[in-house]
Amino acid sequence: MQEFREYIKEKLKKKGISINKLSEELGVRELYLRDVIAGRRVSLPVIHKISKYLKDPHVIYKYVEEYFARKENEENLKRRYRV
Repeated sequence: MQEFREYIKEKLKKKGISINKLSEELGVRELYLRDVIAGRRVSLPVIHKISKYLKDPHVIYKYVEEYFARKENEENLKRRYRV
């Protein structure tokens, strides 16, 4: 499974757009956008903006899929180590 971050990087590369340019176009601070794309922050409104800008509904699905996979993994680790 391709990571969300790589999926976005590939899409931006095809369009010839940098993350800096994308952040300007979306009206989102670049650092915040990078954190959302990397999965360090959660923001469905930003993901929706990215999806609309790239004209790609799969952006939302890939983001949500990766988010829940990460959450499931965290829960499994907690159960395993009883944290």
